[in-house]
Amino acid sequence: PRYPDDPTVWASTWFSGVFRSSDDGKTWEPLHDGLTADPQADDVGVPRFRAVAAAVDDSGTQSLFVGGYDGLFLYDDHRNEWRPVETLADYIVGLAVSPDFARDQAVVITTYVKGAFLSRDGGRSWTIANQGLAAETGNHFAPLRRLHNVVFSPDFENDATVFSANWTNVLKSTDGGTSWKEIVVSPPPPGQRLRQFVLAVSPSYESDHTVFSATRQGEIFRSEGAGEPGTWTNVGDLGDRVRSLAISPDYAADGVLYAGTVTGVHTSTNGGATWQASGPRMATPIQGRDIDPGALVAISPAYGADGTVFAGTDNGVFVTRDAGRSWTEVTAAPLTASSDIKAVAISPDYRNDWTVLVSTRE
Repeated sequence: PRYPDDPTVWASTWFSGVFRSSDDGKTWEPLHDGLTADPQADDVGVPRFRAVAAAVDDSGTQSLFVGGYDGLFLYDDHRNEWRPVETLADYIVGLAVSPDFARDQAVVITTYVKGAFLSRDGGRSWTIANQGLAAETGNHFAPLRRLHNVVFSPDFENDATVFSANWTNVLKSTDGGTSWKEIVVSPPPPGQRLRQFVLAVSPSYESDHTVFSATRQGEIFRSEGAGEPGTWTNVGDLGDRVRSLAISPDYAADGVLYAGTVTGVHTSTNGGATWQASGPRMATPIQGRDIDPGALVAISPAYGADGTVFAGTDNGVFVTRDAGRSWTEVTAAPLTASSDIKAVAISPDYRNDWTVLVSTRE
């Protein structure tokens, strides 16, 4: 921007990043420190680095930016290196609210490739909670393994326990989500390294220490040892990828679980030992689309009295009020039989307020 008095020129190159000339382009020096490159750019045949731009603000301060496949970077003149500039929020894959939220205001979210974040003030501020999370070796784009859903222990007030999962293992935190340890549930089936666990914790976890995990291969695992290594047992195989698990609030007495898979809803009345196809079937054949479709189940906090479970599918919302024996489509406008449901949640005070939340692809 001050070229007549300062003959500096910058050039951005496809592979190597930025070069600088201070003598009208006669000689050049590399300006690479701090830049990161993503090999995915090479895979798809696009530049690792694109435009470089210099700007001067009202105070006369000059800033230098470069855009790349791996993000936006700003040059730090004091450190003589580039630093990344956050431009987009990461894709959130899991969110859980503390069972004692009124007192502790604790919330945990898990993200696609940027780890976990913890809030202790109801979401007003967040801290990174990546201690103990495994690195995704050999992939600059995903510095951490992709995370999935997250769930609090019902006794979080006393045990400070939170469960989550990455592509290959279950994760457990016993310090409120500040740090994590990886837990191997079982070796994956041959040729299928990715497990993508879905989790559910017993409402009586304080006494029975029971945790369930289900996989994209359709396996159902149960731990009666607080999810620790060596305590997991394969108690079932539904044959299709499991998208959600819901556990009865009276699990200690009735042993009831619901599992939503990419083909429909299944139920167990004996702690996962046996399963029966129960609910609405998915309308759209999978045809390799094993990421988005799937039944998402949410169970009434008063299930023992009302037998109510909601299931969101790719063709509307369904409800059973007789513990899975029959299902009825929910047609309250604007929900229709073509509504592609992405999440379902039931109010903790559902017996009194009758509140259900549903989000759709639209």
